Amino acid sequence: MSKIVERPSSQSKSEAIEHIVLFKVKDEAEPSKVKAWLDALNGLSSLDQVAQLTAAPLIQTTTTATSLNFTHILHSRYNSKQDLKAYTIHPRHDSAVKDHDLLIVEDIMAFDWVASDLHFAVTPKPKPGSAIQVSFFKLKEGDEGKDVKKSEILGVLKEMKDGLLSRQQ
Repeated sequence: MSKIVERPSSQSKSEAIEHIVLFKVKDEAEPSKVKAWLDALNGLSSLDQVAQLTAAPLIQTTTTATSLNFTHILHSRYNSKQDLKAYTIHPRHDSAVKDHDLLIVEDIMAFDWVASDLHFAVTPKPKPGSAIQVSFFKLKEGDEGKDVKKSEILGVLKEMKDGLLSRQQ
């Protein structure tokens, strides 16, 4: 179960850390082992360092890279870089990796970023049957006007975020 994290209203800017791990589960992995693995990952949400954590199968992926055929995702949020570091070295995290990941996972991609000015509460874990869409963008290398395009993309994303925040209120 995810936790709800209330941020003090006097805190105008936070530095939450978003952590995403994509997994490719082996085709021959037994469904019971995959379920046990997901249960172990989702159980990590109870760690003090974790603000929010959800692990689940992917519904679909869209990519132009044929080698990126991931099957599962772990999305988590931490209130600081120190919390993320403490999570990654926690014995329960280590156990989930050694006891499960190494047996059924054939490929992993992980990335983290600072989610600046994340001033709204983390919502509870989505109800079964809910879906969350995550999109990643990469500007082409050596693209002329890359900074202008980046600013335009960030502006559109900020408008989307502002629209979502106004609906929450």
